[in-house]
Amino acid sequence: RMDLRAALDARHGKQRATLEGQGLALTVAGLRIDRARLEGSLADPALPGGTDLRAELRGVGTEDIVADSVDARVRGMDAGLGLHLELSHQSSGTSLSSSATLASDLKRLAIETLRGTLLRQPLALEAPFSITSAASGIAWPRAALNFGPSRLNSRGSLSPTHADIHAELADFDPA
Repeated sequence: RMDLRAALDARHGKQRATLEGQGLALTVAGLRIDRARLEGSLADPALPGGTDLRAELRGVGTEDIVADSVDARVRGMDAGLGLHLELSHQSSGTSLSSSATLASDLKRLAIETLRGTLLRQPLALEAPFSITSAASGIAWPRAALNFGPSRLNSRGSLSPTHADIHAELADFDPA
């Protein structure tokens, strides 16, 4: 159950919704969420500064794995939406933080940072990368991720009928 309050306004000629809500025992897109809190304002992504939305989720996951917490913030920017996400799963030693920008046309996601600890191993995005979307599918030119002593490089594209992914894993020790 989710209780959500919304107010609509048109400050400075721009439509905006102000939201505040709380929920318990939710299921969204196959994910179970024990507790949720949502607050902030939401506007057209093409309008800078109108969006500032925060979500705090507790007990998020599937039957196999449940994160203790997921905190997200979406903010309107000149180029679209700024995204920040933090995830924690204490028993597995996982604590991750990521930031990204989604273009106002919703066709380019620039992953700026990804860092933290995954399964008690340090994890870090080597350099920012972008994922582009078109009618034919999505693509990324290069992504490099360091995980413990290992390094994963990948590039590729996905469409409804085709997958073309090139990946290289270096210094991986499965022990």
